[in-house]
Amino acid sequence: MPINEISCLSWAGGDVRCMNPFAVARSDELKAQFVRASIHGMEAIWDVLPRARFMPPEPLINIAAFPEHPKTWRRVECDNEYQYQAWDMLCGDVWPALGGAPKCLDVVGVNYYCDNREHAVQAALENVMRGRTSFIIAHRLSTIRNADRIAVLARGELVARDSRRAHGGRRRVRAPGGKAAPIAELAEARRARLVRPVEPGCG
Repeated sequence: MPINEISCLSWAGGDVRCMNPFAVARSDELKAQFVRASIHGMEAIWDVLPRARFMPPEPLINIAAFPEHPKTWRRVECDNEYQYQAWDMLCGDVWPALGGAPKCLDVVGVNYYCDNREHAVQAALENVMRGRTSFIIAHRLSTIRNADRIAVLARGELVARDSRRAHGGRRRVRAPGGKAAPIAELAEARRARLVRPVEPGCG
């Protein structure tokens, strides 16, 4: 999927200011831009690989209302339903001007994190990908532990690639022209220097 967890990114960058562009009360605008960019990305891939399939991932949530506060029940219900808006946009049910269509919601992806039962979701994904060439956009190392090849991009440029060798049981990557390094070390380097921080209010 061109953009991972559209709803989460929109909330983080458009409502609570913990991610670029550090805005407040603009998550719907940001979500629309993410959806539009995802659709353009999928169309570009289909131009090259017409049989490509996409799994738009979103984290599932469940907000429980307090029984003793009935005035909050409707708000809680709306918040729970709001989590599906990105999928509705992608398939064209909401804001059709963005270009959404049912084919953009081919397979529904659900993220369920490791502090719950991510291993079950990971096993299901590996079963779906068996015998297929799959491109995975990951922010969690456990997602790509069994990948045949790993590439690390920063600002649209290849900054490291998988050496396809195991050293002491650890996956290693090699920066172009540089020496191999464990992937966990590369992840730390990426946080420290490969991606330049963006100042609040920019972008």
